[in-house]
Amino acid sequence: QYTISIFMYKLHNSMLPEIFKEMFVLNYNVHSYDTRQCNHYKLPLCHSNVSKKSIRYAGPTIWNKISETIRLVPTLNSFKTSIKYILLGK
Repeated sequence: QYTISIFMYKLHNSMLPEIFKEMFVLNYNVHSYDTRQCNHYKLPLCHSNVSKKSIRYAGPTIWNKISETIRLVPTLNSFKTSIKYILLGK
């Protein structure tokens, strides 16, 4: 969960190559109107448990569970510290 969270943080803040942006879709790109979860990533349809373990499904699932205040942390190091604190606290 820690490494997937870091991957999604880098993706969300454009620290990864553009090819990864095509793998994930934000909800505000799907709807033409605002929703409560417009800043969440859309989950792809999965028909097996194996596909639920892929980064395309696990990434958005984990990212959407992280609170908005932690997602908006300005630096990668502070994000890592916050995520470690949360994951070890559980």
